[in-house]
Amino acid sequence: MVVSRRKKGNLLAERSVQKVFKRGCDKTKIKKYVSVHTVRHSSATHLLESGNDIDGCSRSLIRKRC
Repeated sequence: MVVSRRKKGNLLAERSVQKVFKRGCDKTKIKKYVSVHTVRHSSATHLLESGNDIDGCSRSLIRKRC
């Protein structure tokens, strides 16, 4: 899932991302409970399993606040 900037320099609010994610899950009829945080952990796991080092994974998953 890619989160883009609404306006130059403004990130989407965390709750907005959660709402968009939930709508996407509903549209695709995903029955299992998943969250943005679940995807974050899955991404980290896939990065590590594909041979990336822990520091690189950490840097790629840094949260940026508005």
